[in-house]
Amino acid sequence: MIFVDSSFWIAEAMPRDGRHATAAALSRALPTQQLITSNLILGETWTFLRRRVGHRFALSWLDTARSHRLDIERRTRVRVPIRYGRKTTTSGYTMVLSTELRTAQFGVALAVPCRAAVDTFEQLNKEAEALWAAEATKKTKKKQSADRRVTSSWGAVGLLANPNRSGLDSLVAEWSSRVSAERDKYREFPCLSSAVSSNGLLTIPWPVTESGDVLDCDFILATPTEPTPKSGPYATPPQIAASYLEAKGGRGYFDKTRGAGISTAFDDDIRKCLDSTG
Repeated sequence: MIFVDSSFWIAEAMPRDGRHATAAALSRALPTQQLITSNLILGETWTFLRRRVGHRFALSWLDTARSHRLDIERRTRVRVPIRYGRKTTTSGYTMVLSTELRTAQFGVALAVPCRAAVDTFEQLNKEAEALWAAEATKKTKKKQSADRRVTSSWGAVGLLANPNRSGLDSLVAEWSSRVSAERDKYREFPCLSSAVSSNGLLTIPWPVTESGDVLDCDFILATPTEPTPKSGPYATPPQIAASYLEAKGGRGYFDKTRGAGISTAFDDDIRKCLDSTG
């Protein structure tokens, strides 16, 4: 494992950087190894690239940096209770976990394994912080602090342990202890209280694959986000479609999400509304 700072990420991302060739060669030489970094460094790099090159380039880089920790090629399509439920000015409605959905209404998401083995709480915590660094940087567009938090006013990292596996109780207990300092944030999500507990544990069912097989892993980390509005009914397909027409990115988020293999039970109705309005 190699710890890399912002100078490595910047050099790798920018071909005109004097150290680009060295950074790129190192990255190619270690395609399957974990490159250790921190929330602060990811935030510093994202901020630098956004200011120097632009917002879109910075977001693209962030997705690439995240893939160093994840084995994208081994992703699995799984059925989970997701829907479009959080409205943003940039992308329109984005995904939320919704335990109000019946099993027949579950959508399809991607379960992506970590490249590195996660056998200890320290390893699990690093993956959680990396997940939060990626999510928080994209949503808040602010430099990440060094406080190692995994929550904000709009979302939080949650852990789900495989109920069919034994020997996981100690790691679950350590996770709940780790998030205890942020428990007030978890409690701020009245609409998410059934999706993530005050102990930082997801309460959604353990996922199954599209073929009906139980997902074969010990843990899942995910980031439930606060829906819009916080209470009351979720947006209808026409309202969701309208949000994309008003968003800065148009219907790009919806099309990109579907193109990645992620879908909800309401996608056909949303797409029909979008197509009917041009």
